[in-house]
Amino acid sequence: MWRDICKIFLIVFHIALMPHYSKAFNNLIIKGDSLYNQKKWEEAYHYYFQIFDASQTYSPNMLLKMAYISGKRGDLANQLYYLCTLYRHHPSKKVLKKIESISDEYGLQGYRYSDIEYFISVYKQYYDTILIALIILSILFCANLIWKKLKNQRLSFRPILFLLFLAFLYFVSNYSLIPPRAIIKKNYCLIMEEPSASSAIKTITNKGHRITLFGKQDIWYLVNWEGNRYYIKESDLYIIPESHPYLF
Repeated sequence: MWRDICKIFLIVFHIALMPHYSKAFNNLIIKGDSLYNQKKWEEAYHYYFQIFDASQTYSPNMLLKMAYISGKRGDLANQLYYLCTLYRHHPSKKVLKKIESISDEYGLQGYRYSDIEYFISVYKQYYDTILIALIILSILFCANLIWKKLKNQRLSFRPILFLLFLAFLYFVSNYSLIPPRAIIKKNYCLIMEEPSASSAIKTITNKGHRITLFGKQDIWYLVNWEGNRYYIKESDLYIIPESHPYLF
């Protein structure tokens, strides 16, 4: 419970700093948009990347522009990384169609999104609001139990319901409903049978595939590849951000 309260404090603290962030980020956005409108793609990307790399902060429009510039320069992995990051936290059918069209064109794996993943992405989009609402409800529920106890009223099954509610709150605030994903970012990526450079190589693949992550051991990620679990080096992957970024 204290962990949840700390999360709320951090959210409120972050909101309090938004005006400061917004001013600095908006100055970079204005410069980047001006260069983008002049079709000075690389210069515009430089300003957008400063924002994203500093704190993975972005607007949906900014990420779309970064994906477009990456596509123009032929950087398939980066293009999909920005589109998947946007879809993860700000899902839309338009973005999904773009992702699937690119994956179909290049024969890439891992881009079949289910309806469940779409709805979970919508849930993550409003995660902070949902978490605050659940904590407020838990406080009200607890206050109601205390009031009834002081009035010597029968509590019945309310304490059990309260414990179940707290367990649910703990689950939604500490566990991801879908596993983390990553994009293979370079060609000739080695997929290993064990987390070691001396391990047998299962296969060699190219950039752009989206994979599911199941854990990490040193510099190696345990991943799903064609229905089996193997290892890929961390430096070969773009990890799609799990935490909800600040959208301005």
